[in-house]
Amino acid sequence: MKLSPKPSSTPLIKLINLGYSGTGKSTLNVSLGVPGIIPGWAGLELRVLDFDGKFEEVTREVLASFLKNKKIDQATHDLALTTNYDICVCRENTGIIKLRQGRDMVDVLGVVGRATAWTKAIKQLKAWNDSGWSDKQVLVVDSLTSAVATIVNYTQDLNNKLNTPLDWRSYQAPQQIVESFLTQLADVPTNVILLGHQEPIDIMRKLDEKDEKTGEYKEEVMETLVVPVSVGKAGRFKIPAQFNHMLVTAENDARLRRLWTVPKAGVMTKTPFFARAKEYYSIETGMAEYFSLRG
Repeated sequence: MKLSPKPSSTPLIKLINLGYSGTGKSTLNVSLGVPGIIPGWAGLELRVLDFDGKFEEVTREVLASFLKNKKIDQATHDLALTTNYDICVCRENTGIIKLRQGRDMVDVLGVVGRATAWTKAIKQLKAWNDSGWSDKQVLVVDSLTSAVATIVNYTQDLNNKLNTPLDWRSYQAPQQIVESFLTQLADVPTNVILLGHQEPIDIMRKLDEKDEKTGEYKEEVMETLVVPVSVGKAGRFKIPAQFNHMLVTAENDARLRRLWTVPKAGVMTKTPFFARAKEYYSIETGMAEYFSLRG
């Protein structure tokens, strides 16, 4: 296929936003649904799989702040709130349950009844898919960390092991579901923002020297990479390959939270907008500014 001078459609953004808890990953997305929050911005519809259970609260607080600081008027506030945020909370019912540990039954905090959060998320994705997608929408997953936990609950429940830790035999099923989910996010015909928490992982290499006690070859750290929190280790390195944008939310030297398009806090970012994007954007309107670069 030969390229034309102008794209035939608006490019879709498939974005991973990594950051430690409390850096503003959820806050960043609210501006996307606010018409006029930056000059010429029409606003997008956010369809949110809320595995953390806080997106509605964040949305209301950010919009209230915009209104208080006169960045928007009351009519825009109400229009955005009632039109552009479709939030599906996917959380388990948790409480104190009885769990056998050895010969004893002990009280622990766990999932009450059946694990239902992942099934709810799949049903909501199907409903959105049946209603159609467009480039005027954004599918937000908040967050991958909590989504992985619901997937683990789902697979453990299927194996009658709910509320018990994963053992080495239990990793394959949730890993496969996570990879399938990420592929679906990459393929769905709309914009996607996947929020994730970052974690450093050491890449080891074996040395020629053996340990005198164990007889095993010694290892040393070859490189430390920062990757999204997920289940297992191997699959984490594949996650960024499914997305064409990877940004990081972190503080600057003045302890101000920012959305970074350049490497920060150990995260190797990537963006097709590298020639036009700023090095960083504000937490309040930065995501709308970044999305506006797609044309």
